[in-house]
Amino acid sequence: MNAVYGYAAMSVGYFFAGAIQVDLHRVSIEMSDFQVTSFLIICENISNRMRRDFVRCIVKQDISWFDNNNSGTLAIKLFDDLERVKEGTGDKFGMIFQLMSQFFTGTVIW
Repeated sequence: MNAVYGYAAMSVGYFFAGAIQVDLHRVSIEMSDFQVTSFLIICENISNRMRRDFVRCIVKQDISWFDNNNSGTLAIKLFDDLERVKEGTGDKFGMIFQLMSQFFTGTVIW
């Protein structure tokens, strides 16, 4: 009879452990979404600030500077440089942060 009670207690324990694991997984997914969204918003704010600073610097140039530089190359240069900034600071920085935190958390728990 003790074996029956032991198996019943074990199955109840597995049920609650599974419920806790599902809740932790749900929280992990929500926090991951929040993290990605936050880093993408930060990335967009950085690129917008850089774009405004770039335009301010171009507007402050002398007239002779515009004779030497073509407007099309300036636009392409601005777009390419900001795309590189977005790629570097957006998803990749968030992934590095997430993977490092998972590594340290796994090390502490283990």
